[in-house]
Amino acid sequence: MYFWNTYPFVRFTTALILGIVCFDFNNYLWKYDLTILIVIIGCYGVSVFKSQQTSFHKLRHLNGALALFILFFIGGILAKTKYHHHTSNHYTNIKNEIKGFSGTITSPVNERANHFRYDFELTSVFTNADSSLDTSGKIHLYIRKDSLVTPLKYGDRILVYGNFYPVPGPDNPNEFNYKKYLERQNIFSHAFIHHSDLKVIANNPPNRLLNVAYTLREKASTTIDKYIPAPRENGIAKALLLGIKDHLDNEVKKAYSSAGAMHVLAVSGLHVGIIYLIILILFGKLRESGKWGKYAFGALSVSIIWLYATLTGLSPSVLRAATMFSLVAFSQASTREGNIYNTLAFAAFILLLFDPYLIYSVGFQLSFAAVVGIVYLQPKLYRLLDLRSWLLDKAWAITCVSIAAQLATFPLSAYYFHQFPTYFLVSNLVVIPASFLMLVGGIGMLLIDPIIPQAGEIIGLCLSQFMWVINEIISYVHILP
Repeated sequence: MYFWNTYPFVRFTTALILGIVCFDFNNYLWKYDLTILIVIIGCYGVSVFKSQQTSFHKLRHLNGALALFILFFIGGILAKTKYHHHTSNHYTNIKNEIKGFSGTITSPVNERANHFRYDFELTSVFTNADSSLDTSGKIHLYIRKDSLVTPLKYGDRILVYGNFYPVPGPDNPNEFNYKKYLERQNIFSHAFIHHSDLKVIANNPPNRLLNVAYTLREKASTTIDKYIPAPRENGIAKALLLGIKDHLDNEVKKAYSSAGAMHVLAVSGLHVGIIYLIILILFGKLRESGKWGKYAFGALSVSIIWLYATLTGLSPSVLRAATMFSLVAFSQASTREGNIYNTLAFAAFILLLFDPYLIYSVGFQLSFAAVVGIVYLQPKLYRLLDLRSWLLDKAWAITCVSIAAQLATFPLSAYYFHQFPTYFLVSNLVVIPASFLMLVGGIGMLLIDPIIPQAGEIIGLCLSQFMWVINEIISYVHILP
């Protein structure tokens, strides 16, 4: 009867998600959002007041239902706020012919085969030589590559001569709708220009923290270029350590994907989990030194986790993982025993408050599904065998993690990617321990290079050779029938 009392944020997050999804399919209920929200809150207040006067248990179900409906309605309001192209000054509402536009680069460079791609926040458009209109909204800006041109930086304010155009919809039925995917990120148009079509006015980063994150990542990327020059291993190192996947060639992606090891190349829960494991190994004794030791361990864990998240550029997948493990660290530092499912739901709740359309992110769905699968299924699978050998026991533990994650994410993988990696058990026995070693070695290289460059060079050489071996193993698994 009181089963759900221990999972409050599972209920709250479910209600919030339902509100976001319902708004996306039919937003009529949110036409008079403020009025309806005030009425619901008023009803909830009256119900709570009455329950205090009579018996709380008689009205507890009504109070709970009204509270969940408030969160449901807030979910729709968040989606409406995020989906802000309906505002009068949004660029989609401009009817005049556009001769040029200005704005700010709001992302690091995303390198494509023939273009550099950026997120670009518009501030004004020019309809003719004499007039301009203030505007808002984000587009994708593609700048054709030129060997003499260096990429633009986060925060660059630029003036562009030219126009932007709506992103086209899918050509075939049931094809992936890239247009809709971008709309859920508030991107409705894109522009393709040459470097000669733009002029850099100034550099004024809109977010100082992101600017620090991108600067750190750029310096780390330069260090990797210096010590791991081989193109394949260089691309792997940048993807593994920094979340930069621009330099991965299609053969590497295909090999890792078909071998069930693609999660190694996307900085997310696995990597942050390894960082947390390193923290436990180095500073775990602090938790045994009383209450203040637990607090010190919690503060240290959270600081290191977010420092690593900053180094990787604070991408959405890293933010999800860092939030989850920060909550786990806080719960372990407190005297109360935390509920992992409630902790996961709380992490999702916080993230959706900031960006409600994260629920449509494949990475968001896969990461939470994988963690829930591991938490629920891995202990059950692990107890099926009692192995006396330490090595076999560890191999079985990794195998159970792989099976649990694959079972939990299989429906999503089949729906989005139309494939199931049949050799994931073989590849994960190699790549999970290997990713631990590569991450430790890579972070060690980045940290020691400014102090002892010779040591950084030696670590880089060893890391490059080790990555070559792992890549060869994955390539061999990839060609198995």
